[in-house]
Amino acid sequence: MMNIKSPILLQFVLALIGGLAASGSAKAAGLSPDPNFHAPSFAKSFLPERALLLPDGKYLLYFDPNTLTDQHTGAITRFFADGTLDTSFNFNPVYKTVTAAAPAGGGKLYVAATRYLYGFKDAEQILRLNPDGSIDSSFTPETVGGFDSFPDVYQILVQPDAKVLVAGNFTTFAGNDARDGIVRLMSDGTVDATFAPVTVNGFVYSAAIQSDGKVLIGGTLTSVNGVANPGVARLNANGSLDSSFQATGFTRNSSGTRVRAIAVQNDGLIILSGNFRVGTGGAAPRMAVLRLNTNGSVDSTFSSAGVVTSISTGRELVLQPDGKIVAVINNSIYRLNTNGSKDTSFRQPSILDATFTPAIAGTPVTLQLYSDGRLLVGGIFTDVDPPGAATNAHYGVARINSDGTLDSAFVTSHRTGMETAPSSFARLADGSTLVTFADIVHPPISYNLGRLLPNGSLDSTFTLSSSDPSRFLTNGFAAHGLERLPDGNFFVYGTDANGNPVYGKVQPNGAEDTTFATNHAFPFQTAAVAPDGKVYLCVGTDPQMTLYGNSLLGTSLGRLLANGQVDSFGVPPSIRDGQVIRDSQGFLIQMYVGSRLLAVQPDGKILFEYFVSSGTFHLVRLNADGSFDGTFSETTFDPFDLTESFPVVYDPVKNSTLQPPDGVWTASFPVLDAQIQPDGRIVLAGQFTSYKGTPARGLVRLQADGTVDNTFNTGGGAQWTQTTESSVFFPTIDHIALQADGKLLVSGTFEAFNGTPAPGLTTVNPNGSVDTSFVAPATRDKYSRVSAGLARQPDGSFLLSGPYSSTGIASPSLIRLLDTTTVGNLSTRLPVGTGENVLIEGFIVAGPAGSTKKIMVRAIGPSLAAFGIGDALANPTLEIHDANNATVATNNDWKITQVGGLISGDQSGEIAASQLAPTNDLESAIIASLAPGAYTAVVRGVNDTTGTGLVDAYDLSSGSPARLANFATRGLIQPGDKLMIAGFIVQSHPVTAVIRAIGPSLTAFGISNALPDTTLQLRDQNGGIVLENDDWKTTQKQELESLGLQPSNDLEAALIATIPAGQYTAQVRGKGDASGIGVVEVYFIQ
Repeated sequence: MMNIKSPILLQFVLALIGGLAASGSAKAAGLSPDPNFHAPSFAKSFLPERALLLPDGKYLLYFDPNTLTDQHTGAITRFFADGTLDTSFNFNPVYKTVTAAAPAGGGKLYVAATRYLYGFKDAEQILRLNPDGSIDSSFTPETVGGFDSFPDVYQILVQPDAKVLVAGNFTTFAGNDARDGIVRLMSDGTVDATFAPVTVNGFVYSAAIQSDGKVLIGGTLTSVNGVANPGVARLNANGSLDSSFQATGFTRNSSGTRVRAIAVQNDGLIILSGNFRVGTGGAAPRMAVLRLNTNGSVDSTFSSAGVVTSISTGRELVLQPDGKIVAVINNSIYRLNTNGSKDTSFRQPSILDATFTPAIAGTPVTLQLYSDGRLLVGGIFTDVDPPGAATNAHYGVARINSDGTLDSAFVTSHRTGMETAPSSFARLADGSTLVTFADIVHPPISYNLGRLLPNGSLDSTFTLSSSDPSRFLTNGFAAHGLERLPDGNFFVYGTDANGNPVYGKVQPNGAEDTTFATNHAFPFQTAAVAPDGKVYLCVGTDPQMTLYGNSLLGTSLGRLLANGQVDSFGVPPSIRDGQVIRDSQGFLIQMYVGSRLLAVQPDGKILFEYFVSSGTFHLVRLNADGSFDGTFSETTFDPFDLTESFPVVYDPVKNSTLQPPDGVWTASFPVLDAQIQPDGRIVLAGQFTSYKGTPARGLVRLQADGTVDNTFNTGGGAQWTQTTESSVFFPTIDHIALQADGKLLVSGTFEAFNGTPAPGLTTVNPNGSVDTSFVAPATRDKYSRVSAGLARQPDGSFLLSGPYSSTGIASPSLIRLLDTTTVGNLSTRLPVGTGENVLIEGFIVAGPAGSTKKIMVRAIGPSLAAFGIGDALANPTLEIHDANNATVATNNDWKITQVGGLISGDQSGEIAASQLAPTNDLESAIIASLAPGAYTAVVRGVNDTTGTGLVDAYDLSSGSPARLANFATRGLIQPGDKLMIAGFIVQSHPVTAVIRAIGPSLTAFGISNALPDTTLQLRDQNGGIVLENDDWKTTQKQELESLGLQPSNDLEAALIATIPAGQYTAQVRGKGDASGIGVVEVYFIQ
């Protein structure tokens, strides 16, 4: 064995390549968030609907919102009396909805808060909050159970004895199915067993406590404990039904009409609001507010029939100390005299909702009375009595003086909203990023399409523009999606102010390409671009678009040519006929809605899924002309959820507006994403557990003909380790992206993948197995309701949006992920001599303590003859040495493993399975998991034979936090084709590399035949010269010196280059065809 314990190797090769790693410039491998990219948080405006006045004059806003639009807060926010935000109050953001609240005394609050798990309702709980908004751990958070995915608690009332009444649409409470519609809690949160279970038909929407402790309940009730009623009943203080009360003399206007509010006068008479008919017969007066006697009969001395002339609906109401009643009726606020007549001294404020254009009438929902007679109003409105155009000055809350005029001193300081994240995004060549959103965000972004600067901040100067003002940017256009076109421009689509779909072609700088035909009347919701530049328009999940497309054009999928003109294209009639169901007279009776284009193949064929009247989803492939591709094995999926609704739609065939009598049926798409691999195979991701009978939890690969590829085995696939699954609730994969190394980056609602922990993000090997070395750079927020997005960008980075967080990045977010596995493999070809002229390659493994990098190192010789190398090394041997020059692994002939050092068992099978096995049995290979540090691979010929050889190193663990970093190779450089060639692969994203060719300075290390003058070329995979140098001071002197990487001899060559992903070689020759020992070094700066 050769002795390499010499200063030549230890003091030079390892010292040189170790210098940069020791400086701290090395980065962990795999994927990591771009530390220089910090996108803002985004939210869409959403009106709060409910306001609650607190005893200290502060107030709460809550119901649908889960944040403020300008900062993360929570589902309930507190404000000072003047409308400014109280930042000392912070509610747990895990809860996304609060539907009811009540003061608890001592500054505490009771709230009904709902938590969602992976977008589905997980738990609705009654919580008590401390004055700062934190959850009071001394109060038991009991769970409410209801009929559906919506919150079920509508009202919370606190009794004088501190017990708590909870009313709503629930069927169980604290796991007890006998607790139906109303329950009473002790002050510690446990159920009060002395309050009898109540059985209700309908749901309880409103409640009130009488002074004697009895409880009035109202809603859509038809009976309580088996006794019929017209929507209101009274319970005794112990929960039993009060038989002395029987509501009579009125009916609710319809079965869906609810008793919305109840109040009790000092004399015991009862005020109800809703939509009532008093008496019987068609002439019976309709009232929004009525009064009952203490026994439940209608008080005939009270009538609100003349308050408004139109059909009226009462909402919240409050009683003034003088006995007058202030009530929300329809879209304004009225004060009634004690006999029910309108108090004409109270002005009806004009309440508007400017979230629509033009503004429409707003809806007050809640009322609270100040001690001075003023009113706090909460609801679905933006403005009250604006002096001119609506300005959103009263976003969901206003204060009204005692005479009905607006208290102009009170304005809202913030907007409530709902969290969101970009739904479409595209990184540009200059490092900026275009983003659009499914909803219109606030603060507003021009045309709802923004540009983020390279550091992630919003570019306030960017806006879409057009030289022709009559095109698609007119009439309130708001972008909701963008797709990159082959020519580098973008297809941008969205809606106008009337909700009509609109699109255009936009350049990266935001200017419209007016040569692109636009404003065709094709109804669509989503778009996709084919490799040839054609654009597909799909009706998606919108009932109206589905009806228009299938009825007017006979297709749910349209196509534009690359110039924007409509292409003749349509799907088979069976798809249309399965989605829009008509009777024999052609009248619309039913719809099945759901169409999705998954991918367009390079040959123009289309993967398409759709939902039809059989109640199943079909996955098919269409030919480029839209016909079914009979060579593809299609499949069907039974939906795991199915929803019937009755939206109002316009039927263009019959020119009528209607609700389809047999409903509109929808379900969740089973396939959510697809990737066409370069070999034509198809990877599908989604919410399924099997595919054509083959177990496949969220991920499956198909052959090009649509049959299952059995060589792709994901095992247990997407799994939960902390969440309980069911037949309709299970982990899914929502996005897949192909990495440069052929692996798949997948995102989803999983907590593990085939037994390996994975927080909603992992990588999958080409054979379907999970990459166990992958360290997730971000974690899925399982309580978020924001949709995820994932896509690889042209620069090799990935953009990840939605419910993900990372260090310093809160969910929801837009995160840029860098593939920090800079080097995929290293290789050097050089004549292999004897003694000090053997081939030596040094390299660094960089990474955090405790990490390892699994690599394969090979010594190639005889197989080089096939590439025209006449003196190929006949039989190479291989050794790996660590930084202390200890031999840690050896091999001679790869099929014969030499156990010892890092090698504990036979490796021949693993080498063969890697697809990187040498092609000649006499060549050597070693697989080793190396800790961070400096290493050398030494190649020599058996029995000191000589010839041209090649040493290379391959990364087998791209997901590891460790990486292959700087490397250097030393050897004998000779004229002609016996130059030194060092090859390497840059993966995924551009890097900056410093390459040096060292020669004359080697004499200081005792090398007598050092190359006297070096030249250096960096070539790409096509052989083109990227950059070259002879004498480092002649070109990039300043840049090299600023990095401290300048050679010590002026005759040595060096260069610095930022190079994109690809294959490269650094070629070193002696100037004037001189011979001698030389070293090539490659340092990766980025």
